[in-house]
Amino acid sequence: MCTVSYIPNNQGYILTNNRDEHIARAVTQLAQNSNKNVSVHFPLDPVGKGSWIAAASDGRVACLLNGAFVKHHRYPPYAMSRGRLLLNYFKHTSSTAFIQKSNFNNIEPFTLILLSNQNKITQIRWDGRQRFINFLHPGQAHFWSSCTLYDHDLSAQKKERFYKMLHPTIQPTNILEFHNTMKYEVLIKNKVHEHIFTTSITQIIKKENTLSMHLYSKIYQDPLPIKVNISKCL
Repeated sequence: MCTVSYIPNNQGYILTNNRDEHIARAVTQLAQNSNKNVSVHFPLDPVGKGSWIAAASDGRVACLLNGAFVKHHRYPPYAMSRGRLLLNYFKHTSSTAFIQKSNFNNIEPFTLILLSNQNKITQIRWDGRQRFINFLHPGQAHFWSSCTLYDHDLSAQKKERFYKMLHPTIQPTNILEFHNTMKYEVLIKNKVHEHIFTTSITQIIKKENTLSMHLYSKIYQDPLPIKVNISKCL
């Protein structure tokens, strides 16, 4: 999980995510489960059985990046995969309840972005020892890069390009074009990760009282995205 952007507009927001992973973990379909009358839609990781991005029928959205602040050393086995932790968020009524009731001990470092149905953005960073919680302004654009694939300088360069790309009438297709350019940096800048590719791009669009999720496969080069209309948000 590598590059994530959040762009607000007068109707809602556009959240776009690049999944940079081993080709064996490529995903070409969306899954769904239900919990307490809330249906959750997400691309299912075929290995970890979790996900990196999900949206629920009550209007909540979650997105995951590997790592917290700096690239870390791995010490498996872990108590739970980060992708399953993301899905556990939807078993709770709010981000506050999730934070209070979740035990992150022996979970690999991560950054988790939680969007509520009331336009609240909660960012949780877990570095393996301590959790860092911030509340981000929903009326401002935000950009993240995974520290496990990108060093500080490259992350800063990507963020600078992102903010230069923004304009008041930006459309989802413009954002997809920007995210599509990131796949080349994965191949060029991360040669040590020979089997890491941008396996998919997922875009969640909130428009007034509805959510839609679009999954674009970069492995099979789908001419059209897999799309699901998720909800009438509360």
